[in-house]
Amino acid sequence: DALKINIEEIFMKNILLATDFTPNSDRAIARALRLARETGASLYVLHVTPPYPLKKLKQSLREELQTLIHKQVEAQRFGKEVKTYVNVVQAADIFNEILLHAHSTKADLIVMGMHSKTKLQDFFVGTTMERVIRSGIKPVLVVKNPTTGGYQKVVSGIDYSPGSHAAFRMAKDIAPRADFYTIHAYEIPHYAERTYKYAVSKALVEERHQKDMDKFLKNETSYFKKNQENGDGKIVGQLAAGKPCKILAKKAKGLKAGLLTIGAHGETGFILPGTKLGGTALEILFDPPCDVLVANNWKDMSQILV
Repeated sequence: DALKINIEEIFMKNILLATDFTPNSDRAIARALRLARETGASLYVLHVTPPYPLKKLKQSLREELQTLIHKQVEAQRFGKEVKTYVNVVQAADIFNEILLHAHSTKADLIVMGMHSKTKLQDFFVGTTMERVIRSGIKPVLVVKNPTTGGYQKVVSGIDYSPGSHAAFRMAKDIAPRADFYTIHAYEIPHYAERTYKYAVSKALVEERHQKDMDKFLKNETSYFKKNQENGDGKIVGQLAAGKPCKILAKKAKGLKAGLLTIGAHGETGFILPGTKLGGTALEILFDPPCDVLVANNWKDMSQILV
């Protein structure tokens, strides 16, 4: 049973922001600071530069970049103080350095900014962002839009895999007052099309998916009612027949949602060779409608049984 899985309670203690000084990197800084302030987490800011041969250049560049990051953080800081730690390192493999820091800081979430060219498929596949996301070690929040406040509307793509469930739980943790629009997109089998067998099959598939959605909504509503004192946002569910990426993107745009959550690896669907990302996650990230939270599974978190 997809709903009888061991899942873990999320406690946001540490956030790792990987910044690259691209034009929209300030958006990721603002969002990471806001999340850290709202959850009480510590914020670790990391920038990785290429290795330089001259020792003096290494030190001067590191100090200059650290100063620049501190200025960016201070420009975005407001309200409650956030424990912030800035680190600039030089390494040939940016992807590996981010993962090492995520491990050493015990980060519960990695935050990264969206490149303006990410919607080009050939540009996205193989980038640092794509490699961090498909590693599946930590949930990743990809920030696209400016931060104007907390997330008010969240669209969650649910296929009942551990990844999609993890993304949903984390989003509810960081946006407890948001309204959640949970969508399960599925495809009706096309054997025996336009026949009595197809009609029966369609009805059975829809009935099964509706039962799964009802159970999911009941389970999650009960869980957050017991464990989230300040959570007053609604959780509603919707079934939709069709291609998940198109349905989720359309729903997010229609609602003007601030956040879309998905699992990195779904139970079904193709995985693009060489990426290990599920087809839905990959297509969403080619051209995201808003900020996107991607998770793989529940490892690294304390276990509870639902």
